[in-house]
Amino acid sequence: MSSARVAARAMPQEAGIAPPARIDSSTMVIATERSRLRYLLDVALTALAWLLFAYLFARGMVAVVEGRMAGLDAPFWHDALPTMQTLATYAVLAVVNALVLFAWAWFNWRRFRGLDRRQPPPPLERERLARSFEVPSDLLDRMERAQVMIVHHTEDGRIAAVDTRFAGAA
Repeated sequence: MSSARVAARAMPQEAGIAPPARIDSSTMVIATERSRLRYLLDVALTALAWLLFAYLFARGMVAVVEGRMAGLDAPFWHDALPTMQTLATYAVLAVVNALVLFAWAWFNWRRFRGLDRRQPPPPLERERLARSFEVPSDLLDRMERAQVMIVHHTEDGRIAAVDTRFAGAA
C-alpha cells in the first residue's frame, strides 16, 4: 500500500473527510498485505484452536459432573459439586441472553443499515444561553468578548459575578 494512500486515510475529520460508513479492513489506517492462503490459514488455525479448547473443556466438565473424574482435590469440591447444575443453568441463560442480543443487533443492523436518523442539536440561542446561566444579556456579551475572566459562584453554584478586567492580558 502506498504511503499516500495511508496518509489519505489518516486525515482527521477536521479536514472535511466524513467517517467511513462501514469499518472493515479497507478503512484501517495501517493495513498489512497478506495472501489469501495466509488469511485462510489464520482463520482455520484459530477456529481449530477454539474448537479444541471447547471440546476439552466440555469433556472435562462432563467427566467431573458424571463423577468419572474427581476434579480438583480440594475439601470444598464435594460441597461445590451440587452447584454445577446451577452454574450450568446460568451458563445456558447467558448464552440465550447473548443470542437474543445478537439477534436484536442483527435486526437493527438490517433495519437501519445505511440510515442515519440522528439529527444535530439545534443551534444555541443567546437568550436560552443567558437563561441557562441565569445572567443578563449584557454580561453574556462581556463574557463572550473576554479572553480571560474570573467567574465567582454562589454557594449553590450560580454565577455571582464575572471579573473581565483581565481581558487585555494574554
